[in-house]
Amino acid sequence: MSKDEEKEQAEFLFRYTSGRWLNSESDKVAEHYTKFNVDALKDVAASAGGAQSVTSVTKLAEGGFNRVLLLGLDNGKEVVARIPMARVDNTELVVTESDVATMEYVRARLGLPVPRVLAWCADLRMTPVGAEYIIMEKAEGTELFKVWPRLDLKQKKAVVDQWIGIEKALLRSSANGYGSLFHRNDVLPNLSFVDLCTDGVKESDFVVGLHVGSSFWAEERKELDIDRGPFGLHVGSSFWAEERKELDIDRGPWRNTLSYMTAAARREIVWISKFAKVDKKRSSFYPPAYQPNAHVALLERYLEVIPHFAPSDTDLTRPGLVYDDSSQANIFISEEKLAEGKIEISAVIDWSCTAVRPLFMAARWPKFAKHPSPHTTPRSGSESYGVGDVPPRNFDASLCKEELFDIRADLELRTLHDHYGKACAQRNPEYYRAMSFNNRELVEMTVDFSGRTWTDDLYAPLQACLAYISQHWSRLVLKTPLPTSLQFTHQDFARIQDETHAWRTSARNMSFLRNALKIQDEDCWVHPDDFVRATVLNSELKKGFVEMARSERQKESLEKAWPFEPEDGDGPEPDTARR
Repeated sequence: MSKDEEKEQAEFLFRYTSGRWLNSESDKVAEHYTKFNVDALKDVAASAGGAQSVTSVTKLAEGGFNRVLLLGLDNGKEVVARIPMARVDNTELVVTESDVATMEYVRARLGLPVPRVLAWCADLRMTPVGAEYIIMEKAEGTELFKVWPRLDLKQKKAVVDQWIGIEKALLRSSANGYGSLFHRNDVLPNLSFVDLCTDGVKESDFVVGLHVGSSFWAEERKELDIDRGPFGLHVGSSFWAEERKELDIDRGPWRNTLSYMTAAARREIVWISKFAKVDKKRSSFYPPAYQPNAHVALLERYLEVIPHFAPSDTDLTRPGLVYDDSSQANIFISEEKLAEGKIEISAVIDWSCTAVRPLFMAARWPKFAKHPSPHTTPRSGSESYGVGDVPPRNFDASLCKEELFDIRADLELRTLHDHYGKACAQRNPEYYRAMSFNNRELVEMTVDFSGRTWTDDLYAPLQACLAYISQHWSRLVLKTPLPTSLQFTHQDFARIQDETHAWRTSARNMSFLRNALKIQDEDCWVHPDDFVRATVLNSELKKGFVEMARSERQKESLEKAWPFEPEDGDGPEPDTARR
């Protein structure tokens, strides 16, 4: 390979090539650009894999936080290198340290099928690679999404059953606080920690320490002087993004549930008070804007209410280590066992930002077995149908094949949903109860919204949650009278209803645009194959909405504040070939 070809390949590895953005693409490209010493990484990978040299480097995947490379070695083995994006919130050391500790703990101490970490460095100043990295074994097996279509219902139920076993194994861990996992020796001297236990026995090598969540480190939040708490920090991304990384705030680990449930609101009060500015360019695709002091007042009201509303049952609030992303891309199935007609989960990857949290906030139905309907608990005595089963008598025989397939797929997913619920209730009742206790959804939403009123325009939903709690206080909270701060007048309820309606309308409008343009995340990311179509359609939609505007003022707001404004130019090179 010539020098020019080597340089071209290196640039391909440094650049983000897996997608395009409909807003601020040049900024996004820069944020996802990570330069490192390719030869040095090859040397580290070869040594870690017991080889003399690397024979191939393939860009395997790219996400919002990491770039994953597959390196072939001269001894026939393959290893995976994971390199953080350059922008990962400037949380040097802690994110990689926590990721490594989490993977090593769940593999070595809990016996879960997680690739072994072979080498890693969390301090780019200490390595010739010039970037943080983790070298690990290649996950054994095939991603679940690749084999799922050819599995029968019995095999899919077997996947569900094995997943319940993984969830149950994670609950063998316990702690006296909430936060992220670290090696005991990696905790900085100026930070405290909480002991981690397995089966009731204190771990000598692992502890619960800081949470590196981006919302606690976003924007200017890193700079503020706020109580960080006595036990260190939590590694969840919401605590570290943008300015939040400079804020001196409580990032955990949190010793009690109330501290956990109020940390995000306290963080936002500090950030909003110092940095928030109302964006005057808003169209009907955005909810009404509220002044910073209104956000602060609402969050202070939340802080007064939540102590009365927080669950007190220790089975619900117990610190639980729960895997965060049960997407089919992160779960691998053994092909050897599958060839024998058996099911075995051979690997689970992507443990980034997995943390110890209150179980009622962390427990989740697995994505691959969750039906989107509001019905979330098994229906006693109900029938279940799957692909290959005889359809119900009222099936319309005139349905086309596509419609029949969709209906069967829906019935199969409902069957898996019910199977998971029943099996989880029997085998892991503590986990199941944490997902299904009365008012769980209301409590979880209220806490979640409290950390995103400004960044995600969730002022109106949080206000609606508090209004609902006020209206139903005697049923929801039996021990204490309704606080003065939560006493609303009839006029207040009418106003809140109108504002909630306005928020829902804007949310529906935005959802329509995102679905039409095939936007897949909050950064306005689209698949490279959809980008040209999306830019053309975006222009057509903008023109159409402007023409339909009912007033000159509405027309002007749509012209000036249309949500998506693609930049001119070709953008990053599409990832159309593995190199």
